[in-house]
This record gives sequence, structure tokens and C-alpha cells, in this order.
Amino acid sequence: MDYMYYYNFFNSKIVSLIKMTNQTFKKLSPKKLFKKLFPKKRREKSGCILKKNSKNGFSKTISAPVGNNWFFVSDSIKGKSHIKNGTECQDNHFTSVFEELDGWGIAIVCDGAGSASNSHLGSSFMAKKAIPHYFLTAIKNKQWHLHTELPSEEEWKEEAWEQLKNSYGALKYYAENDLKVELSTLACTAIIIIYSPLGLLVTHIGDGRAAYRDEDGKWEALIKPHKGEEANMTYFTTSITWLVNKHFILPDGNTIPESRIIRKKTTAFTLLSDGMENHSFQCSFFDTEIQKWKDPNQPFEKFFEPLIIFIDTHIKDHQSSVDIHERWHEFLTDGNEKIKNEEDDKTMILAVLKQK
Repeated sequence: MDYMYYYNFFNSKIVSLIKMTNQTFKKLSPKKLFKKLFPKKRREKSGCILKKNSKNGFSKTISAPVGNNWFFVSDSIKGKSHIKNGTECQDNHFTSVFEELDGWGIAIVCDGAGSASNSHLGSSFMAKKAIPHYFLTAIKNKQWHLHTELPSEEEWKEEAWEQLKNSYGALKYYAENDLKVELSTLACTAIIIIYSPLGLLVTHIGDGRAAYRDEDGKWEALIKPHKGEEANMTYFTTSITWLVNKHFILPDGNTIPESRIIRKKTTAFTLLSDGMENHSFQCSFFDTEIQKWKDPNQPFEKFFEPLIIFIDTHIKDHQSSVDIHERWHEFLTDGNEKIKNEEDDKTMILAVLKQK
């Protein structure tokens, strides 16, 4: 990969300014949770489309929240096959600053199952409603934001499982009582990063990728995709496997959900659906010694670093996000020929720690 290609791509296309807005989250009472969680009158008509361009059918998020010391860019773009077939974008994402919890926030990517007819609705509900609500409630109840260190690995593992289970319950209620469809038709994956001044809390079910950049500029994977027994098979938040077998262990030793904590200083992190993984990660190679395919799960430094440079440059110049979201949307749409011709939906969130 050409290290400077992506930087030049962004830098050459700056044309206007966009405003950045913080997303707020309303506290819901337990008694009225399900009715207020996803009211019929305010139901989103599609999975990830907030604003639609009729010319190309691409979805776009119209704001990129800036929270405390973090600067975010994010978008979900309909894949080539979905454009051709006129089907919904099945990816959804969400970022929010927990304004009442100083320095804490959440980033989520959900990818609907291609075989599930309502997966765009399932991924939207999980990413934008259920998961943010339950994880925010858990942090507040545990008062983690008042502590001087993050919870133990075991405590986070248990809490992540519990809140994913609660999110599953909300999705089940939504399917059966609001949509009146089978839960399986809403199948989707979920990647969740809770960021804080103390580090990152990470959990996920299914495929996709996530990574972080440490203080020395080294990129490391945050999750290991859950793979099924057959090629292109994964697990979903609707899978009964992880619910009836708590912390279900796969043959490769990974667990469902997979949860971990990053306690050291992080300068950037990213979450992405599998539509972007081959462009930004080394995902497979054939090991001639064992005659098998292996997944190094290694983020490409030369993919991410130009993006970090671009964002840092404009933050330092106090240019208040110089058309950065439009450039991000354009990048995920047709940043190069491979990205442009990607068949699957493409979602990527990139968060960069602002330099003081």
C-alpha cells in the first residue's frame, strides 16, 4: 500500500466546513423501557440510512461527535451488491459521549446477517437503542466513572455478558411485540468499545474488526472475529449458543462474547464491519508449513497512519473539522478501486485522541 495515498486523497478534496454535534442519551425508566426504547411513530425506516443521496443510494451520517479529548469520524456505506439489488444497508454504527460521565463514551458497530430479512432493523435497534442504554446504565450503577481504575477483567467479562443478554432481551421484545416477526430475522453482530480516561472496555459477538494505537504509535487488534465451522460463517447476537452456554468457548479458544480491557494510554481506536476488513487488516495468508490458512488479524499501519495524520493536522490548525466527514464518506465510498468495488456494506469508526 502507498503510505501517502490516503493522506493525499483526503487533503486534496477539502472544500467546506461541517459542524460537529454531540449526541445525547436520555435515561429511560425500567417500567417504560420497551415502549420508549423504540416507539412506532419514531421508528427508523431503514438500518443505517439517516440521509439518502438518490443519485448513488449511499447512506451517510450527518454529524460526527466530538467528545472530551476524542475526535470521531464514522459512516456506514451501502455495498455494491446492495446497491445493485436495491436492498437496505445492513450495517449500523453509533457513537455517543456520556455527558454525565466525565470522559466516558461508547462506540458501536453492528452488521446485519445477509440471510436475515430484517437484519437492517436489528442492527439499527441494537447499535442505536438497546446496547447504548444498557451499557450506560451499567456504568452508572457500578459507578466505574468515579473510580481511579477500571474494573477487573473478570468483572468486565461478567458485566459485558449481562448487558449483551439484556440487549438481546430488548431485541426479542421488539421483534415479537413491535415488528411481530421472528427474532432470527433481526440477526446481527455487535462490536462495542467503551472509552474512558482510564482506558478501553471492549466486547463483541460475531465478525468484524477493531484495533487500537498505543502511545508509541503501534497498532494492535482489539478483538478476534468469531468464526463458525464453515467458511463465511459467524455468530450473532441472536445466537442461542452464547446465552445458554455462558462465555461459550470456541475450538480456537476464543469466547462468545469476547471481552477485554486496555489499561494503557490509547491514542486512536477503530471499529469496522467485515466489509472494510480486507482493506485495513491482514486477514489471511496460507501457511505452507502446516498447509492451512491463518488469520494474522493485524491492522495495516500504512492504512491508518495517513488518516491519523490528516485528522491531527486539521485539529492543530484549529480548522474545526475541515469538511472531514464529507471526506470520510467519500473515502469509504470510493477511496480506491478495491474499496469502491467492495460488494459488502462498509462501516468504519475512527477515534483519534486530540493532542494537547
